[in-house]
Amino acid sequence: MSITDHAALDALCDACGIANGYYDISGSLHQPGIEVKRKLLEALDYPVSSDADIGRHLETLRSREWRRIIASVMVFRQSGSSLWLRLSLTPAQCAAPVRWELLEEGGRSRQGSWELQADHASGEYWLDEVPVKRFDVELTDVSDIGYHQLEIKTVDGAAATSCLILAPGACYEPPAFEHQQKSWGVSLQLYSLRSERNWGIGDFGDLRSAVEILAPMGVDVIGLNPLHALFAHQPEKASPYSPSSRDHLNPVYLDIETIEDYGECPEAQALVTSEGFQANLRSLREEELVNYSGVWAAKLQVLGMLYQSFRHEHLDSGSERAEAFRQFQHDGAEDLFRFALFEALQQYFHAADSNCDRWQQWPLDYQSPDSGLTIEWAERNVAAIEFHQYLQWNADRQLAEVDDCCRRSGMNIGIYRDLAIGDEKSAAQCWAEPELYAPGMSIGAPPDDFSSSGQNWGLPPLKPPTVNAHFYQQFARTLRANMRHAGALRIELFPGPGQLRSLPVAGLAWDHGAGKSAQSLPGGGRRPGHGTR
Repeated sequence: MSITDHAALDALCDACGIANGYYDISGSLHQPGIEVKRKLLEALDYPVSSDADIGRHLETLRSREWRRIIASVMVFRQSGSSLWLRLSLTPAQCAAPVRWELLEEGGRSRQGSWELQADHASGEYWLDEVPVKRFDVELTDVSDIGYHQLEIKTVDGAAATSCLILAPGACYEPPAFEHQQKSWGVSLQLYSLRSERNWGIGDFGDLRSAVEILAPMGVDVIGLNPLHALFAHQPEKASPYSPSSRDHLNPVYLDIETIEDYGECPEAQALVTSEGFQANLRSLREEELVNYSGVWAAKLQVLGMLYQSFRHEHLDSGSERAEAFRQFQHDGAEDLFRFALFEALQQYFHAADSNCDRWQQWPLDYQSPDSGLTIEWAERNVAAIEFHQYLQWNADRQLAEVDDCCRRSGMNIGIYRDLAIGDEKSAAQCWAEPELYAPGMSIGAPPDDFSSSGQNWGLPPLKPPTVNAHFYQQFARTLRANMRHAGALRIELFPGPGQLRSLPVAGLAWDHGAGKSAQSLPGGGRRPGHGTR
């Protein structure tokens, strides 16, 4: 069998979110061959080896659209107060008013109904020998941006829900930008900062000091490398662009001696001030390159002591500080818990076998966060999991202090964070939500002036249909996590030729691919070009 219907193959790729080509650095269009398209479709759970396979999958996708009363998620730009929705109903379902209830993200709830006439349908499709009609209906008085939940019920008892995402026309702009005030700043790699007090790597204390030094000079923005969580059991695996989780912070940046529990833990203070420990810190600071293994070993030893002190002094007594930590756990919800569970499991298995570097090497029953054995292990190892939540809590608090320092110093933007393109294939995120990723694929870049042979970043792409089915919640969650305690966020874009442009936004930084020249920030400021690695 072979594939001869290229138009149908392209239609299936388009329906699955697969682009039909890319432009190289000179503007030439490159289009993938049949085998590349076939492998991509297979990674998205649509294997094809013949025209019949393509036709079957296309029919499945088309009929799925008509079988749903309403799409599971729809995205709208904020414009006016009405949204136009599309419903698919049988003649029996549209014979009586269709009831709806809208719960807006802000908490407002409303109900209503649509009265439909079969001869006003905008389309028709036969399913199982039953005609399904399509209607365009108006939902009025919806103007607030957010994620709104719509529930629909028909006279025959059928029900459907849809997430209506109402997006603003542009990102938030600082007041200074509205007045065309010029802003300028510097970029720095946090890990490269040197000071007489850090432990061999730049930390959040150094970053706060940098703000205090630079802000009086008129600096409005400080651009950073990604601060994403990496792999604590492999400290030398240090590329911030191949993270374990883009939703969480790298605790190696913790300023240990400013954590409140350090001041309450005489044992930790005695260790840190001891001659041998101080000699080790001096050695780490004097190394030409960052000794990630040495730095993390020193910090981990003390952090373990601080967590135990925190449990005894605060969690056991239910202090105000304990309540703040419990609130952080509550706000982080399942995402934070699964990340901390992953960290604890990886530490456990790596300690038992130093060659166990990836979760794909764990015993099979632990390769899912939902398996019975994983759940049982979590119940028996609460403290091991909570330790990693404790690290995230302190990292979040210290970064918040830096952000507050930026605001108090009068910086127009403040911290400008960087978002990696994806998560590494052995990442915590891929373990926690494996259904979202195509593990057999890898994100990369075509050849350009920066890399003549192209790049393979080893980052598995997200599955577009699955991301859509999950209401884009993961993407939204990741953006929220990286916009937290920051004034701007850099997100890489890869447009086609002639599309390089300054986006009409602030509060969002951007880069148009590897090795491109600097782009103008709104307000006339400039930022340096960035390579992707």
